[in-house]
Amino acid sequence: MIPRIPIYLAATFLPLLIVAQPHWEVRMNGMPKDGGFLSVSVVDSHTVWIAGAGKIWKSSDAGNSWMPASPSPAEGGGPMVIAATGPGDAVYATDYGKIFKTSDGGTNWVKVFDDTTVTTFFNDLKMFDKLNGYAMGDPPNSSSSNPPGFVRTTDGGQTWTVVNANLPLGDVQYHGRTDFVSPQVGWTYVWNDGVYKNTDGGRTWNRIYPALGFGGLFFLNDSIGFYTWSGYPSNAGVSKTTDGGVTWKKTLSESQIIFVRWAPGGRRLWAGGDSLYVSTDVGETWQKQFSARSVGACNLLWEASFLTDDIGMISGGGIVLGMSTEPVVSVADQKRLPERFELKQNFPNPFNPSTRIRYEVPSRTYVILKVFNLLGQEVATLVDAEKPAGTYEVDWNDTGISSGVYYYCIVAGTFVETKKMVLVLSVGLFS
Repeated sequence: MIPRIPIYLAATFLPLLIVAQPHWEVRMNGMPKDGGFLSVSVVDSHTVWIAGAGKIWKSSDAGNSWMPASPSPAEGGGPMVIAATGPGDAVYATDYGKIFKTSDGGTNWVKVFDDTTVTTFFNDLKMFDKLNGYAMGDPPNSSSSNPPGFVRTTDGGQTWTVVNANLPLGDVQYHGRTDFVSPQVGWTYVWNDGVYKNTDGGRTWNRIYPALGFGGLFFLNDSIGFYTWSGYPSNAGVSKTTDGGVTWKKTLSESQIIFVRWAPGGRRLWAGGDSLYVSTDVGETWQKQFSARSVGACNLLWEASFLTDDIGMISGGGIVLGMSTEPVVSVADQKRLPERFELKQNFPNPFNPSTRIRYEVPSRTYVILKVFNLLGQEVATLVDAEKPAGTYEVDWNDTGISSGVYYYCIVAGTFVETKKMVLVLSVGLFS
């Protein structure tokens, strides 16, 4: 259901221009389609780990196929967040307040932390490198008389040390509220209190911003960071700081955003939640890529992990997406650019179970392509994003609907067109 997007660009000052343009593909072979995939960790160009749907999942082919890689969660609880440091090395934390580690690719897991006096629900986990990392959780049994649980490792997750942080008592955590840019420097948000920063590995925290209504905190370095809010539209979006969290300004509004992530270097930033946005100016402006539901998510995009600008994965409610790239056509191929808007007839038609729809865009335009049934009810959103000039193809394969006549409609600027297609699931139904 993800469109393949060959984008044609030209530069008059170059005889030949070939670059790579990212797009996203659904990669769920072997995954349950109704799972909530909470956390993803990309290790290299082949290895990816995911926590969600009650298990740990591993892919050795860039997410094209998946296999379970965790023990039964009955004793340890459901995996909440995973952090991998190599193809065979990973640690994950659970909603029972336990941490597990593997050194053999997920065949065997060892419980490396279990202390209910520290926390009974882990929400966050990060490994800075192969040795150093931290985990954050709720106060034990969500008690109002205890601080959140904060633990650190300096030996790759083999052992974890409790850090007696001076955070306010009784604050319930959740994934993404804490972020460190190094083993020593980090931030956290305390609900209805404000943003706290520390420079000593989590031991001493000082409030630097008395804000209410924060969501996740994500810092690129010691100065530049972002907070997200996924609540009411008046608050939802992304805000940015350039002074380490002392002051903030809003740069994206009116969208539920759960995370902000980037590849090393931060040349391209991604913000995800009910939609996916990209920024190429360090979060000053954002461009919408697509809505979560248009790619098959049942609700929100939850997390992302990037190895390079062109290698990354996104996990969410009932969806796993992998970044791919398409080559840009050389300047010599400028004549291939469409001269007008056009919606092609799907092929094959009738079809079973999938069909391909092609459309052409002569100039940069926001495109919406949807499928409707005979009653005019929306069945699927195939495209919901701004597109540069080019020719595009999108596959539709919705096995959850019945045979019959459907209509697909494109809206691109002032251009609107509708065509008919027929889904045949039973042999001879339309003979």
